[in-house]
Amino acid sequence: MMHVQNTPAPREVAKTTNKGALQLEPVNEQKNQQKETSEPQASSRQQRQFSVLSRWSVMASLARTLAESEQSEHTLKQLYSQLQKLEQKVVSEQSSGNTKQLASWVEQSSTLMSKLAKHPSSGVDWQLQPNSDGARQVTRQLPDNIDMLSIRPHAEKIQLMMGRSGKHLTLHLPSGQTPQQNLEQLKQAFSTRQIDVDLDSEQRLVFSASEKDGWALKEPWIMTGTGVRIAAGNPVSVSLQEPPHVLDKLTDLSKDTASLKMYRDEISQLQRRIRASLQRISEQRKELQASLRRIQQQLDDEQKMQQLSQNIRLNMHHSEQYSAAAIVSQANTTRNLVSFSLKFHAD
Repeated sequence: MMHVQNTPAPREVAKTTNKGALQLEPVNEQKNQQKETSEPQASSRQQRQFSVLSRWSVMASLARTLAESEQSEHTLKQLYSQLQKLEQKVVSEQSSGNTKQLASWVEQSSTLMSKLAKHPSSGVDWQLQPNSDGARQVTRQLPDNIDMLSIRPHAEKIQLMMGRSGKHLTLHLPSGQTPQQNLEQLKQAFSTRQIDVDLDSEQRLVFSASEKDGWALKEPWIMTGTGVRIAAGNPVSVSLQEPPHVLDKLTDLSKDTASLKMYRDEISQLQRRIRASLQRISEQRKELQASLRRIQQQLDDEQKMQQLSQNIRLNMHHSEQYSAAAIVSQANTTRNLVSFSLKFHAD
């Protein structure tokens, strides 16, 4: 019988293999631990950077809105000053009775004011309200021959296709509804398409939407329906119109050689409108400035905390005798803030 003897070679190989395996495991664990440690630190840095950049972006947006409100305020104050001069002229000419000459002067003044108010960079809209980029809207109104509000003896169904915007809706106006009820019905229907509906000072329907949704108001509408407002089965193309500027009425009065009282009444109404707009701008400015201060304070606090953390770590590294009490004393801060600062830097 042949006896096979075990040679030491396999044991040495196995030993070598086991040893090699044992040597590799700590290396892999160390690499994994370093990777796991570095990844959270990198992620934390990225989060802090993103947070700071986000705050800067918000600050830039707030600063831009603040500059736009200042431009609106400047325009409104110019208009108010010109209206005051016009009012003084009307009062001074009240006794002369020369309405034609006064009408010419009113027309010139209103033309200049309209040019100022309608300029793209004026910062005010057609109602002399502040109109920043973020709040700018597209406003249109129906032609005078389209009546959507008056009482009708029959129920009506009106279908609208709003140009190439893809927006469409169906209006149901029951019989016997009052103009106010019809208005509420329209508001509810158009709100589903991000379009606001209201009445102007002349009780005409006004449609408004943000610039993003404003294309539905810039292109002709195709209207079909049953009832009196829209002839049954006959599609009607309707082009919405820009509402008249509030300063246009003053120009129209001058062309009709209006009485002094009508001039003064219109001037007073415009002045009240401007004062209300200036009040809104003042309130908006306070809110914007408060928001800027809050964000700036957050950035300052974060920078101070990072600087404090770095100083503490350097002092502890260079001097073993540098106690926590000395750190707190020289930093003029509290124990909680130091702990939080160290943790923030470690993250």
